[in-house]
Amino acid sequence: MVGQVSQDAARPAEELDWGRVLAHLAWLREDEPAVGRMVASELQEDGSWSWPYEALSPRAEQLVDDLHGSGVVAPGVDWSRWLDTRGDELVRDRDGSTIADASLEDCRRLLLTLVRQSRFVEGTLLDALRSGRVRWTLERVAELTTNGAGADTTVDGAGSGDAGAGALLDGTPAAEGVGA
Repeated sequence: MVGQVSQDAARPAEELDWGRVLAHLAWLREDEPAVGRMVASELQEDGSWSWPYEALSPRAEQLVDDLHGSGVVAPGVDWSRWLDTRGDELVRDRDGSTIADASLEDCRRLLLTLVRQSRFVEGTLLDALRSGRVRWTLERVAELTTNGAGADTTVDGAGSGDAGAGALLDGTPAAEGVGA
């Protein structure tokens, strides 16, 4: 599924299938979750060297697939312009304090930016997974959406992402909040 255009490409962040992505919170909350590794340059048979590259774990690959499939990573979102403004602050967050105040749209753009940047700068997504930025972002999304109430946060759970309650986690009716 990676790289395929989602049907949700033009949808606002509030209308995306966040439950599908939030199901990954359980494993991201594990102590030192297996996210992948950097593969070093290797001498090839023809005498050339391969470039180092990011090798994501199967769980991390599934997260990327779900980011695409849910419409979080989609064409039409100008992530590079966003990165030059608000995004730079979020991408560089090293303790979660900036992400804790992010809007749902900023969370979407941060996740999209990390996936897109990793195509140009090997290790970008791996670093974001290891540092906690992806987990902090998904935790913020869970706070902002009704889908977050249904995300299974147990280590072994798959997570349903179906809140069904019609209210945000703070008790605000969905019709008045972000998850409407």
